[in-house]
Amino acid sequence: MIKTKYLIIGAGLTGATLAKCLGEDYIILEKSNSVGGLCKSFYVKDFVFDCGGHFMHGFALREQQKEQLLQIKKISKIAYKNHFIDYPFQNNIHQLSEKEYKRCMQDFEKRHKYKPLHLKNYLYYIYGKRSVDLFLIPYNEKLYCTKLNALDKDCFGRFFPKPNENKSYNDTFYYDALGCEHFFSSTFHALNMSKIIFNCFYTSIDVLHKIVYTNQGAFQYEYLINTSPFIHFYKAIYSNSYKKIKKYFKANKVLVINIGFNKNTSIHSHWLYVKDPSINFYRVGFYSNITGTNKLSVYAEIALKQNAHVHKKKQMQKVLTGLKKLNIIDDSFQVEACNFVVCDPAYVHINRHSNLIVSNFKNIMEKEQVYTIGRYGNWEYSSMIDNVKEAESLGLKIKEQNK
Repeated sequence: MIKTKYLIIGAGLTGATLAKCLGEDYIILEKSNSVGGLCKSFYVKDFVFDCGGHFMHGFALREQQKEQLLQIKKISKIAYKNHFIDYPFQNNIHQLSEKEYKRCMQDFEKRHKYKPLHLKNYLYYIYGKRSVDLFLIPYNEKLYCTKLNALDKDCFGRFFPKPNENKSYNDTFYYDALGCEHFFSSTFHALNMSKIIFNCFYTSIDVLHKIVYTNQGAFQYEYLINTSPFIHFYKAIYSNSYKKIKKYFKANKVLVINIGFNKNTSIHSHWLYVKDPSINFYRVGFYSNITGTNKLSVYAEIALKQNAHVHKKKQMQKVLTGLKKLNIIDDSFQVEACNFVVCDPAYVHINRHSNLIVSNFKNIMEKEQVYTIGRYGNWEYSSMIDNVKEAESLGLKIKEQNK
């Protein structure tokens, strides 16, 4: 049995940040064969691709960091019928036809008849039924692969524009032209690679005796910190009660298709949101419009149910068809590079039951020096920077306990 003071599950950004902060006597169990998790970049021919839209926003950058980053004022659009309108939809209904705008305003006046018990009714309560039905419901049900009445009304957290807000959380963002992995390279380079066990996954956890059992043997710890999906971690500890609570922990998965073309497009957006069910992606992002390169480089994000089979080639053809339908490309565009990334889970389905279970679990486990953190460890919707801050905060807390 291998013994360590700090046993960390996951060598993604959250786990790597925590290890860097602790700086001693740790082992990281990583189920893949490399560090980075979803904070990876891919260099294919002339193109730099990420695992979707990974941008830095909402935190204090050091001066040396600012020097290596592009600072961008966001341009985001919604593909609506045969034209584009500004995002967010609910703040720009004046860009609809006069008839649709009047209908939206009429329903807005009636909005408080709805009881905001879940996300769907909450949106009706805030914005009125018509504007929600036109975009927010079809788009978000396409994104989450579930009905909105199954989600908690606060599941978007700070990432959803509030009424009368003219700015969203990422109106200005930063991007590293060499990819998000490059921006966080100092964190990953700080890891002691000899202390990372790759291709290692846990099978069960004995909290009483502080032992994690894996496909590569047993590990004994003083502190255990998890960054893997909460529901898997819960099952490893409470296998008997797992069946009772697993119905509250659902998610989608997302296939990200990165594509580089031989020429540029006339579209100037950084993001384009697509509710059209005939187009397979819910969002397309434009790397090239951020970095200013002269060849179109995009990522198309396709949401799938968690148990769906991923047909990469078929989805790729559908993406190209969708890009043509939106007039982003035409037949003169040639694909020069591409790659595929599957995020599973991607967007978790947050509900009041999952929130309560996670909260109670964390309170109980903290007494046993067991922690679960990060976007998936907390079963929440959070940013990379949120996760970095949480890992740093926990690292300082643990170090303080050991003085």
